[in-house]
Amino acid sequence: MSTIFKQIADGKAPAKIVYQDDRVTAFWDIAPQAPTTSWSSRTPRSPRSTI
Repeated sequence: MSTIFKQIADGKAPAKIVYQDDRVTAFWDIAPQAPTTSWSSRTPRSPRSTI
């Protein structure tokens, strides 16, 4: 099963990538709810069972 985060990290889903290396991908939130001008999400490039 492929999550949206895996699809973004693999380049299969559209996203504005902020940073990417062999371990992590960071991208802008498309609809941030926090009262801020910028918000990004960071996710590991490989699946993790725990944080």
